[in-house]
Amino acid sequence: MLPAGFDWQQAQLERRRPVAEWRAQGIVIAGGAAWPAEDLPAAILLPQGWRGAAFMAFDNFDVLMQWNRSTHYALSVAHLAKRIQGGPPLAGMLVDEPGLSHAQWRELQQALNDTGFDAGTADGIPGARTEAAIRRYQLHHQLPADGYASHDLLEQVARLWKEATAGP
Repeated sequence: MLPAGFDWQQAQLERRRPVAEWRAQGIVIAGGAAWPAEDLPAAILLPQGWRGAAFMAFDNFDVLMQWNRSTHYALSVAHLAKRIQGGPPLAGMLVDEPGLSHAQWRELQQALNDTGFDAGTADGIPGARTEAAIRRYQLHHQLPADGYASHDLLEQVARLWKEATAGP
């Protein structure tokens, strides 16, 4: 569980910190599970944004990501492995919202690009550049900068994009 006032920008696979630093920030492991070694580098992931469950990923997560670049896939495999070992079910909130379609991702990327938030090529494939653009957009609009592309975010960006491109 993440503490109140957690800086959502810290939740990125590329931002590894020793477990001791995360613990010092007030992060609590759900269900009272034991903490891993204090010096292990870990990242905090928010696959469903700040409203969803938070996950701590370690170096072995990178191996799963080499197999399939989907964070959701890698988290599913990691959780299944834990469950097979007798681990607990998921704890925390799960957001009941479908992900964006390929076409919606493309629309979001194009809208971000056209409103000055460089998301790279509007190809409908989310990646680090798109996530960074979403975070910049969220910061600019004083939203929680978790990099998550919700349907609400798509609607807001698309509305601003249409307003900006509308003729007189």
